[in-house]
Amino acid sequence: MAKKDQWYVLRVRLGSEELVISGLRRLGIEVFLPSKSSRISRESEDSHIFARFSLANQRNVFLVPGVLGLVGVPSPVPVPDRDVANLKAATEAGMRMKILPMVNEPVRGRITKGPLSGHAGNFIEHRGTWNLVVRIEDLECTLAFQLPQSSLDIFPKHTHWT
Repeated sequence: MAKKDQWYVLRVRLGSEELVISGLRRLGIEVFLPSKSSRISRESEDSHIFARFSLANQRNVFLVPGVLGLVGVPSPVPVPDRDVANLKAATEAGMRMKILPMVNEPVRGRITKGPLSGHAGNFIEHRGTWNLVVRIEDLECTLAFQLPQSSLDIFPKHTHWT
């Protein structure tokens, strides 16, 4: 049985992001670079790219020039599709990404106004404003996007995603 394609974070040589993206796309792998700096960890000097592939195909991924490895090896944690969709939407809306320490208890909700209206995800209140957050467990960090003048509906604590 073929393993399902999921989003993972790749560690890539700083400055080789475009080479890696091109190589991965030639393999038919969907990629996403969340910011121009492509560093999503304060502790790492490497760049990071999100790539959607099956772990059964990881050998081919590692052969792409510039790829240094898969974040979280030997047991990488996939990034949920919803989180990558939120990262893409926030980036496309021109929102600035902040790197925060790992957030343990974000709340779930849905944005009701603004450029990300309709997006559901995880949120934290940080310095008096709400932020859409994506936790990257394997890097022990949280990517946060401040919500400018957006309205937010917070879900009850045990609500399941719809």
